[in-house]
Amino acid sequence: MRDPEFENALDKVLSLYGTQLQSHAATIVSLSIGVFALFTIKPTSVLGIVGFSLIVAILLIGIAYTGLRLIIYGNLSKAILYGSLQDFTEFREKYRS
Repeated sequence: MRDPEFENALDKVLSLYGTQLQSHAATIVSLSIGVFALFTIKPTSVLGIVGFSLIVAILLIGIAYTGLRLIIYGNLSKAILYGSLQDFTEFREKYRS
């Protein structure tokens, strides 16, 4: 059974998820480069050490957050690619409020 509206929506949603995956992967790479660039700095004062630690912590939190979003969008894409219209209909009927 073919549903043209479903197929059209599927293409648009997969395009969105693909774009999100690419942008989050690029963000992880750029944040990682930032962390490695910071390791070349040798802070000498107490304020420099505190600032260095704070910036590294913020970058690592950003990498973790972006990585989790990357995993989520990857799993959403996987669900769409390996699901079927029948699975979608069963899910919709089961969880319709």
